[in-house]
Amino acid sequence: MSDKANNVLESRIRLMGESGQIFCTANVPEYNGSDKLLNEYALPIMQTHLPYIGKFLISKQEPHTISIACYVPETAPFSAAEWVHYAMENNLFNNKNSRSCVVKSDEVDNPFKEQDLINSRAIAFIKQHRLYVEEDDEVMLTLNDI
Repeated sequence: MSDKANNVLESRIRLMGESGQIFCTANVPEYNGSDKLLNEYALPIMQTHLPYIGKFLISKQEPHTISIACYVPETAPFSAAEWVHYAMENNLFNNKNSRSCVVKSDEVDNPFKEQDLINSRAIAFIKQHRLYVEEDDEVMLTLNDI
């Protein structure tokens, strides 16, 4: 299972690189909401494939477990833990020093909605730091610009 998931992740990271974004979010159902798989397999891939791109991955597993793993380049103006903490503003996540977390079923009523909210907040965080390129933007930012 992890080889297939890793291949899909590598393809998504290539697409991230082609998008012109320097910070991206992605839902990765291939990891079945497993915090262990995200940390053991996905995080090393995130760190080595296009390491200049920040990546925020969300994986959901039935019946209602959401796992998150995050990577940011060393030159980023914030840490991976700060990005995760902001995205988890609903107080389900209180560890400000971790770059990953797990949300269990008894903590959320609707995991599909929660997954979308987490993704939206992760993107809002990037926009707040003026690091998200809108489709109509003429200038693409690079980490050298910040």
